[in-house]
Formats: sequence, structure tokens, C-alpha cells
Amino acid sequence: MKRLGQVGDTIVEVLLAITIVSAILGGAYVSSNRSLSNSRQAEERGEALKYAEGQIERLKSIATSGSAIFSQTSAFCLDSSNAIVNATNPTVTSLQPIETDNFSTYQAACKQGNIPYYAAIEHDASITNQFRIYIRWDRFSEAGHDQVLIVYRVQQ
Repeated sequence: MKRLGQVGDTIVEVLLAITIVSAILGGAYVSSNRSLSNSRQAEERGEALKYAEGQIERLKSIATSGSAIFSQTSAFCLDSSNAIVNATNPTVTSLQPIETDNFSTYQAACKQGNIPYYAAIEHDASITNQFRIYIRWDRFSEAGHDQVLIVYRVQQ
């Protein structure tokens, strides 16, 4: 309460101003942090898509030569020389669900990048010439895994 002749703000007014400024700064922090996380996720997904596209290009180039990719029964990837490599160690017969995959079984030739990204291609035996290309990685900014799945049908 102000009296005649007094100048300045009361303690209640100062506390109210500090509360308002704190709420605005807190909201700005949350917003910028979420934006940074979304940007990082988009960057990771973009890198994974580039890796998947590279696997598709390799798949297309060797499919036209009557390759053994159509007889593959386990997950595989294509290395830089277009050689077929089992994606996982020979004792692993199929890909693990993404939630439980710890990526320890992937071959070195199927890894790429700093994160790294792990590639696996599965031939879909129920549909002729169709493949599922998986690119998996550990999220950088959050706990857990992520993956990109592309279904591709080779035209012969």
C-alpha cells in the first residue's frame, strides 16, 4: 500500500514481476529445447534415409545381374563393394524387435556413420522381388532406438 509522498514498488509488485518473467523465460527454454531435439531427430532420420537409399542403389545394381539376393533367407546388407554380407552374426537367424535390439550382433560391414547406423535387408519370400530395408540407430538426444523401414520391389 502506497502512502502519499512515497515512491517505488512494493514487495508484492516486485515478486509478481519476477514470477511473470520467470514463467516467460521457462516457456522459452522448454520451447527451444524441444526445437533442438526435433531438429536432431530430423537430422538423424535424414542420415538414415541416405544410408537406406545407398543400400537400395546397391540392391538395384546387383539384382540385374541375377544375383543370389533373391535366395537369401536371413537378414543381409550390401557392403561398399556390393558384396552380400550377413547383417547379423551367423547365430542370429532374424532381426530382433527394435525395442529389444542392442545392435551387438550386427556385422561391421553393416554399420555406417558416427552414431552409427545399422543396415539390414530382408527378402520378403511371400512377395516376389520385394525387400524390406531397415536402418536402425541409437537416438542421440534421448534414450532408446529408432529405425527407418523402406519396402522396395526390384524390377527385373
